[in-house]
Amino acid sequence: MERDIIILLLRLGLLAILYVFLFELFVILWRDLRPPTTSLRPEQPDVPWLEILEPAASGRTVGEQIPLQPMTGIGRGEANSIVLADPSVSAEHALISQRLGHWWIEDLDSTNGTFINDVRIDQPTVLGSGDIVRLGTVRLRVHI
Repeated sequence: MERDIIILLLRLGLLAILYVFLFELFVILWRDLRPPTTSLRPEQPDVPWLEILEPAASGRTVGEQIPLQPMTGIGRGEANSIVLADPSVSAEHALISQRLGHWWIEDLDSTNGTFINDVRIDQPTVLGSGDIVRLGTVRLRVHI
């Protein structure tokens, strides 16, 4: 009789362990299968990005956020990191690069010029967070 009680308690303990294991497995699967939260912001918080303010005819949308790479070519041509298919943007319009701990932008002899906060630039210039960059008729805000 005492032996039957011990076997019953062992079976109940094993059943409890099995249910705890299955519950933990369910929680892990639930976390992994949840749909991710959607955001236009780049996933890495330390990655600088550009926000489209006025897309003109570039094929981009207002509010679109584009992460910057250490060397980011911007222009109408398909070889650029950021393609802006607007006729006022040159094929190779500007280059944004990270050097000496700062982000720089330089105009690549574009037809309509590169402007920072409505000032045309003719040499490499340091970008700051919140600066407004205009390439042709396309306007972008810098987030560094």
